[in-house]
Amino acid sequence: MMTMHKRTLVLAIATTSLVAGLAMTAYAANGESESEAMPYQNLTELGYPAPQEGELVHVPPTMEDLEAADIHPELKKVIRYGYELFTDTQQLRNKYVYNDMNCSSCHLGEGRQPFSAPVWTAAVTLPDFRGKNQHVNSLEERIAGCFAYSMNGVPPEYGSDEMLALSAYHQWLATGAPMYPDKPIYGRGFPAPDEPEQAPDYARGEAAYQENCAICHQEDGSGHYENGEYVFLLPGVMGRTIGEPVLLV
Repeated sequence: MMTMHKRTLVLAIATTSLVAGLAMTAYAANGESESEAMPYQNLTELGYPAPQEGELVHVPPTMEDLEAADIHPELKKVIRYGYELFTDTQQLRNKYVYNDMNCSSCHLGEGRQPFSAPVWTAAVTLPDFRGKNQHVNSLEERIAGCFAYSMNGVPPEYGSDEMLALSAYHQWLATGAPMYPDKPIYGRGFPAPDEPEQAPDYARGEAAYQENCAICHQEDGSGHYENGEYVFLLPGVMGRTIGEPVLLV
């Protein structure tokens, strides 16, 4: 049975997720869908900075464009499935996803929106060496990382229907963009945050963590366990270790 503490935590997290979701989709005004709200015809009118001279500006195709595209029907089916997984990754919950996130929770506008980590950029710049893990990463490996960390889950197997579909959707969005572009990509990633008033400090961060976070995530950040099972709502701060049993509370 769920304790009062856990019920309170569930309510707090659900409320936070709802507020975050509303904020992330606020740009889709007047009841428009994401694709309708992101026409990309005039980026500056939508509030984005004007592209700089020499930047690569790519307008990703829409799902409406897919229906009109002269490609094999089976490929269209796979791309559609990738789109469905991307925008509703929760359909994989408790199999590959162990939190409330979808791919589109971070990659806004169906993965097309500039300055919100548009995913087509990965399709034209990978494989490539990545300093974070010190080896050459494929597109599938980058997608797998989102499942393992952002979704606190288990990546679909390489070559699986799910991984194939998500990769195909990434590549569809990159249609018309050059591979390994030799110029900066407009709108890639997220905007850089302003420099903080205080310089980052590990000791101050550790003190803040111990005071505010350790009560749920443990002093070492490893997450909370009950009877040897990992508690879904109290994860390790670096994400769940793949293969761990999960207690869904």
